[in-house]
Amino acid sequence: MLMPETSVTGFDGSVISFKDGTSLKARTVIWASGVTAIRFAGLESATLGRGARITVDKFNKVVGYDDIFAIGDICTMATDKYPNGHPQLAQAQARIESDVD
Repeated sequence: MLMPETSVTGFDGSVISFKDGTSLKARTVIWASGVTAIRFAGLESATLGRGARITVDKFNKVVGYDDIFAIGDICTMATDKYPNGHPQLAQAQARIESDVD
């Protein structure tokens, strides 16, 4: 289910809460939002890298967690070519696969 233009106020691991007061039971949540990482309750602050982006490994798994993933501009993946993470540009994102072993 896609829910564009919807403001999420919380997620407790089983229920997503929305700004309009409604909620939705969920076991898996894919969050797609702007270019600045939002600090999530329960997510260690050590996971945030340059620009407050969430640090991920080559599989987009959030560093320090086995079951949380981040993709797109909200995350940063250090590689030899981009030690501070890839630029937040579509062209760079298309090259990630060839830059990661």
